[in-house]
Amino acid sequence: MKAVKRLHGFLCSHPFFLFSTLLFIAFSFYFLRPGLVGADGYGYMVEICEKTDIIKEFNAFNFVVEWFPCSFLAAKSVLFFLSLVSGYFIIKIATLFSPNNGWRASYLVFASPLFLLEAVKFENDQFAYPIMFASLYLFFKGRRFLALALLVFAGMFWQGAIYYLIGFGLQWLALGLIELALFSIPKTPFTWTTILGNIIRTKTIMEDASFTALKYWFILTVGIIGIFREKKILPMAAFTIIIGVASLKLAPLALPFLVIGMVKLLE
Repeated sequence: MKAVKRLHGFLCSHPFFLFSTLLFIAFSFYFLRPGLVGADGYGYMVEICEKTDIIKEFNAFNFVVEWFPCSFLAAKSVLFFLSLVSGYFIIKIATLFSPNNGWRASYLVFASPLFLLEAVKFENDQFAYPIMFASLYLFFKGRRFLALALLVFAGMFWQGAIYYLIGFGLQWLALGLIELALFSIPKTPFTWTTILGNIIRTKTIMEDASFTALKYWFILTVGIIGIFREKKILPMAAFTIIIGVASLKLAPLALPFLVIGMVKLLE
């Protein structure tokens, strides 16, 4: 019994150890796999290995592609590191709102297969997630301007970061008013029409599917109930859940909030 209490105390004090152990076990199977997961990852590897310039859009990931080694092992190792950082900040966010039970995020994040399914894809999104989750942590910690700077950096990898910016605007009235005016300017890179259009796209590919997120969030879907116990995150949490239900591509953005909801529910 004492051993169990000591183990519980250790895990409460060192949640990142538990998370990294579970992540390593999951990734060990991926390291043994001969190739990558997802067709897009192979497309990027073609660009990396053959320098064929198949990537047309401008983003920071192009710089990564230009200098990245032609190696599946290197790609998987980087994905493992990015997932470690993402998990670290999800745990930190959960601990912000539940100092005593936030450590449970170290295993609750795996209650959704979506975390691992996204973690193993070698795409530009995966480079943006840890920066976005770090931005989210800083935002709720009160370091709002630093959070915005990080979010801009994340947006250089993946334009989906714009939805966290909108979420910040729902939590911060001054920013929300600025966004309301800024995104109403026609013929700019981001308008309310394009932002909405990227949520409700053609639905011809799996990542655009609506309501599929409920399946991939799996047990974490129940965390929606727990979110109502933490009113401070409710506006942004509700927004990310709604857009995640509308488009599977955006479903990972709601994971930190669903984890917090599960932690609050367990409390």
